[in-house]
Amino acid sequence: MKLAFIFDTCFKRYQNHFYSVNLTQELFNSRYLPYFDEIIVIGRYEDADFATVNKMVQSDMKQVKFKCIKNTSRLHRITRIDIEESYIEKVLRSCDAAICRGWWGTKACRKTGTPYMMEVITDAWDSLWNHSTLGKLVAFPYYELQKKAIKQSDYVLYVTEKYLQSRYPTNGKSLGCSDVVIEDLSQDILDKRIKKIESHNGNYIIGTTAAVNIKYKGQEFVIKALGILKKKGITNFEYHLAGNGDNTRLKEIAQKVGVEDQVKFLGGIPHDKISEWLDSIDIYIQPSRTEGLPRALVEAQSRALPCLGSNAGGIPELLDRSCICDKHIDMSKPIANWLLSLTKEKQIRDAKKNFQKAKLYQKDVLDSKRNKFYEKFKEFAKGYKKNQ
Repeated sequence: MKLAFIFDTCFKRYQNHFYSVNLTQELFNSRYLPYFDEIIVIGRYEDADFATVNKMVQSDMKQVKFKCIKNTSRLHRITRIDIEESYIEKVLRSCDAAICRGWWGTKACRKTGTPYMMEVITDAWDSLWNHSTLGKLVAFPYYELQKKAIKQSDYVLYVTEKYLQSRYPTNGKSLGCSDVVIEDLSQDILDKRIKKIESHNGNYIIGTTAAVNIKYKGQEFVIKALGILKKKGITNFEYHLAGNGDNTRLKEIAQKVGVEDQVKFLGGIPHDKISEWLDSIDIYIQPSRTEGLPRALVEAQSRALPCLGSNAGGIPELLDRSCICDKHIDMSKPIANWLLSLTKEKQIRDAKKNFQKAKLYQKDVLDSKRNKFYEKFKEFAKGYKKNQ
């Protein structure tokens, strides 16, 4: 069987290969290819140089082909919806089923009679509303399109247990299962973290993993929190930002509040090096205005890090109430106050809680749930095509 994987995201193309941050060959091999013989990825692309793709992973392979559309501005896309849907229809005619990460392509699925599953990984409204002025203009129509597509979908896989289900209900079969990949967790991870906290010298490294050019990721609130603390004479915090993108805006904020020497931009970190980096920092903060269920936060919890997050999306499903900030306000002051409250006892307590929470997201636990769901969808798709 041939699967269309439809995702309205922009891949980087270099020498006729396609690159991304998270859609790895391993992901396709372990999650989708056990059920489908071939995958056609439909998305967008931009040509890039070696320096750009060298920080990413190659996504295409023998059984995973890319048939992508040249990337354009979001405003321009609105005028091309019918053209893009026609292109997707043409590709779908040779496919047996589709998995859509968003509403894009679902109309083509319905028109061609292609059974489809939706993977709901983020809140369309929040993502756009907190992105830009243009995002605010298109947030409502995109939200309605997403809501309608999920409602009509045959199968829906949500990355949250409750939040996205309440925002985007479906009439189809559904499962709440995160797309986090956490390998087996040994007690040694927690023991090392506790020892590190107990022997700490008082100079803390805070970390966030997120693209630095996306405003709704909220790193500016951590930077401003350091500025608040500096005015009080407290300068024992450094902020390390791991993520690709243009960091000009955040650098200017750091300079404006006088903490540029406390803020380090690390660029993208390869995924196989993330655990090592997380072990080197002391605190993890996810200050997002919008999220689905952030993998980066679960990965931090899996390294027994004390964590703080906003109340965006599924973050409250992960953290203790005392470690949550309200996304609707300027989070700078609450973050500063939380950092000031961090005694060693509190850090150890949070490390233990977070490590236990991460165990719920271990690969074998989630794979078992997800695999049964994909198997049911495959059987549904086989029967569906026979009945057409």
